[in-house]
Amino acid sequence: MTSQVVRKLAERGLLERTDDPADARAKRLQITAPGLELVAKALKDVEAADTSFFSDVDDGFTESLARLSP
Repeated sequence: MTSQVVRKLAERGLLERTDDPADARAKRLQITAPGLELVAKALKDVEAADTSFFSDVDDGFTESLARLSP
């Protein structure tokens, strides 16, 4: 399953896979510039959704939720 996700991300140019010189069985993964851009956009979208979702919620409640998260 993981290998399929990695393959699809590499096909989209979001990850680069290279052989690991220390272990012929292993691959090294590196996020590409387009991958970093996609992550940055996703984080902005999540922040906007959080802001919208919690806009009508009492501040005390959101502070309590924040304390519950690890």
